[in-house]
Amino acid sequence: MYGHWNAGGVSQVGGDGGTGIGTDRGRRSRGFCKTPEANGGRAKLIVGASVVISVGVAVALGVHFWSQSHNAAQSAAAVAITEKSVAVLPFVDMSEKKDQEYFSDGLSEELIDMLTKVPELRVPARTSSFYFKGKQATIADIAKALAVVHVLEGSVRKSGNTLRITAQLIRVDNGYHVWSETYDRKLDDIFKIQDEIAGAVVTALRVHLLPMQQPSAREELHTGILRRMTCTCKAGRATTKATLPATNVL
Repeated sequence: MYGHWNAGGVSQVGGDGGTGIGTDRGRRSRGFCKTPEANGGRAKLIVGASVVISVGVAVALGVHFWSQSHNAAQSAAAVAITEKSVAVLPFVDMSEKKDQEYFSDGLSEELIDMLTKVPELRVPARTSSFYFKGKQATIADIAKALAVVHVLEGSVRKSGNTLRITAQLIRVDNGYHVWSETYDRKLDDIFKIQDEIAGAVVTALRVHLLPMQQPSAREELHTGILRRMTCTCKAGRATTKATLPATNVL
């Protein structure tokens, strides 16, 4: 017995003229026709996958928006802090013999240490500031690398037994000096001089960078002592000049 498909798609079985019902059952068993149970399982699978994808998209969007808002808040806070920031560059040894580098570096370190103790100020570490020592870099480049608004620079000069220390506070965005001062000291106690100069500079910087805060009684006393010492040194030099005999010109 054999069978074949006619043009109408009905199987004809040779020999008995059957209608091919058994063939339809075979097609169904081989997967040509889906049962209701199979269709229902596939629909459930599609619905479940859709739910999982929807939840994943919602979570991803939530994380994205939270990250954006969090970064924006951090950026705003960083801008507020940066306005009260200063980097202390290594003071330059401008003495004739170039033998005061140890003093200028020590003074810079003392300034960094004292400024770091002011909670409201943002001060880059010594390693970061001293990285630019001896390098050809502009103040704008240094300030950008250290993420600060102000830069404190200075120099040390020596004449005989007298040191002259100059400190300058610069606002980088316009290049203008915010504050500048010169201090003259006798070279006797190096650590004492470094402490005095650093204390006076920090007090002045707090006035300019934190104008809403008043200096403490100890800082005011320290500043008063330094002012009297400066006046005494200047008065001494004036007295010395006045007592020198006049030179006759022949």
